[in-house]
Amino acid sequence: MPLIVKQLKGSGSSSFQMLYEAGLCVWLLTFLPEACEQLKSSGALASLVEIARTAQKEKVVRVVVLALHNMLLCDESQGTSYGTDLSELGMLKVIASLKLGAWKDEELLASLDFLEERLGQVRSSFTTFDRYKREVLSGSLSWTPIHTDHSFWKECIANFEDKDWQIVRVLLKLLESNKETTTLSVACHDVGKFIEFHENGRFIVQRLMGKIIVMKLMDHPDLDVQKQALICVQKLMLSKNKLDFLASTQL
Repeated sequence: MPLIVKQLKGSGSSSFQMLYEAGLCVWLLTFLPEACEQLKSSGALASLVEIARTAQKEKVVRVVVLALHNMLLCDESQGTSYGTDLSELGMLKVIASLKLGAWKDEELLASLDFLEERLGQVRSSFTTFDRYKREVLSGSLSWTPIHTDHSFWKECIANFEDKDWQIVRVLLKLLESNKETTTLSVACHDVGKFIEFHENGRFIVQRLMGKIIVMKLMDHPDLDVQKQALICVQKLMLSKNKLDFLASTQL
């Protein structure tokens, strides 16, 4: 399995025949639910989506699409979340592009229709906060548009109260233990947004010892982490009316 995943992740430098053989192995493995889980945990889904997006040869596209088809079938029988993962990886856009191709294989065309239908259902039932929560709980954050979307914070801020402030606690845990600079920068930013938009945000973060955690990052060697930590600490120091004014200037 590791060798196959390595081959998929190095798709840009692999010959189409090598990609086909690796994809064929993946397709055969996806008939086993436990193998699907290993593929997911190894990060292979993103590689499969990328191969589907860039491959020119029909036989390569075919084995990849059929493999993803099997994984969505596993969602039905095993209650897994491959559809959600693929939706977040932008597979629907890839499918739309693939359906414009002059493919001859009927099984490939049928699988594209199946994937489009199922992923469309997943997307329609998956809220903005659900996507945000999945990203936070994954332990790896990036500067996706949702983090800087004013309407997201305004409309979804009450969801942060769920499960005794679970998301706030996880963000602070990331700031305390994660080493990846982008994750640290985004987490600092998001804690600051929580403080800014929740009426009791300052007090919740302070009660969870967040002030101490964020202040330590003001000396971080990465400049963006320093910047986001400083902004977050500033928001901790501001009164509610000043925070409200700050939010109004961003409309």
